[in-house]
Amino acid sequence: MPAILNISNLTKRFGGLTALNQVELTVEEGSITAVIGPNGSGKTTLFNVISGVLSPEEGSILFTGQEIAGLPPHKIARMGMARTFQNLQVFPSMTVLENVMMGAFRHHPSSLLSGGILVRKSQREMKEMRQKARRLLEKIDLIEWADQRIEDIPFGIQRQVEIVRALALKPQLLLLDEPAAGLSTKETVQLTKFISSLQDRELTILLVEHDMALVMQLAQRISVLNFGRKIAEGKPEEIRRNPAVIEAYLGKKGGESLG
Repeated sequence: MPAILNISNLTKRFGGLTALNQVELTVEEGSITAVIGPNGSGKTTLFNVISGVLSPEEGSILFTGQEIAGLPPHKIARMGMARTFQNLQVFPSMTVLENVMMGAFRHHPSSLLSGGILVRKSQREMKEMRQKARRLLEKIDLIEWADQRIEDIPFGIQRQVEIVRALALKPQLLLLDEPAAGLSTKETVQLTKFISSLQDRELTILLVEHDMALVMQLAQRISVLNFGRKIAEGKPEEIRRNPAVIEAYLGKKGGESLG
């Protein structure tokens, strides 16, 4: 499969700290690729640089063959990239349907929000956007929650709604930053099935996650960071038994495996 994302020699510094050190990463189109590593390894910094929240000091990021390093987030989003964040970012007082519609608004640069009311949009356009959001919830099997406020539904469903809102952008590449954070075991199992179902939509997913069982079950390929450097890359079964990865996570060499 061709690569949808090619990262080479990516370096990001914060003062004297090198958070990313010449990182290389390739994400194949239609795949689920995971980036893992101990706390402080640079995973979220990598996501922030890819999505334009931060600019790198060095390196290249090619998305669908176009250089995006240093571009602002809104331009990258319009090129076909969407992301979620480790800390849940939804609108709690709005309904599930309204939250999903918020994702679709990004396709319309003229959209403005004032006191929760969309202006400069005709009633016809609003009706069409509502219908599209409802169809998306139907496809993802979340339509039963459509008219409920976010603050009134289970946390695991809120996580899924945040992902569906990102899908409303119609992305080619979806970045998921710690989607299982704060979930119970049951909710994590549900989320795993949910993310797996997204691949049937011909969607490419780049995943950062601490839950090793989720990563090993979902990812076709895994890259491992430690102290800002990539120390390993391969299939889940290779990473699970990689001595350098085991040492980075457990502080010991050999004799054990991850996941």
